Amino acid sequence: YSVIKNNYIHHNSFAGYYGDPADYSTLENNEIAYNGHDQKIGESANVTFRNNFVHHNVGMGIWFDWDNTGGLVEGNLVEDNGASGIQFEVSSDGTVRNNIVRRSGQNGLYISTSKNMQIYGNTFENNFRGIQFFINCAAIGQGKIGFDLANVSSHDNTITVGTQSGAWANFLSYSGDCTSTQ
Repeated sequence: YSVIKNNYIHHNSFAGYYGDPADYSTLENNEIAYNGHDQKIGESANVTFRNNFVHHNVGMGIWFDWDNTGGLVEGNLVEDNGASGIQFEVSSDGTVRNNIVRRSGQNGLYISTSKNMQIYGNTFENNFRGIQFFINCAAIGQGKIGFDLANVSSHDNTITVGTQSGAWANFLSYSGDCTSTQ
């Protein structure tokens, strides 16, 4: 039940933010910049990440990782992060809407083994890759929420990628340990 609002969070070697758990918390109108690899939200319900300027972080810009439910990422400007601009990993019931994500070193948005997600109204510009969906078959059914890549709706987004080799707008990939049923 925390509110982190109107701060300049910068040049931290580990992370600019870290909430595990951080139920019903809001990060709003912050500038989060030049921080280390490990900033993320974990094992939390109903965390809102709204109207922040997230840029030049070594790893992810905005990262929800492990057993998160009901996460909302909206209205953020996310630029020049070393890994994914926004990442939802082994989480569920999240919404990513009305964000602008530019020049991420990896993906504009990475959805990894997460379910019941809504992704819409976002602009992804010149990220190495636009939106990547990934399934780790070994993780299916694990965690408190029963991890899976299912019921993910992505629509009404604008995606522009550069001309570099290996760039793509949308992509689905999986780990090599999947069974034929998976």
